[in-house]
Amino acid sequence: AQHVAASKLKAAPASFDMLKHFGDMKKALGEPEYYRILGLHGFEKSNEIRDVNKAREVYKMMAARKIEIDTEAQA
Repeated sequence: AQHVAASKLKAAPASFDMLKHFGDMKKALGEPEYYRILGLHGFEKSNEIRDVNKAREVYKMMAARKIEIDTEAQA
């Protein structure tokens, strides 16, 4: 059996549910704002996020921005 150094192992892939939520958020926010926020966190696509806590942080920022956009639209 081959032994692989821990540093060579990839992080667990993003869950299907998480990717679905990010897809829904992309539709709700619009692609420019969605990708802008991903980029602020150093990502180009949501499937690059390997840490659950980081995914939550990014998603919460997107959700907060969605609320801002909706509030601005009502003003």
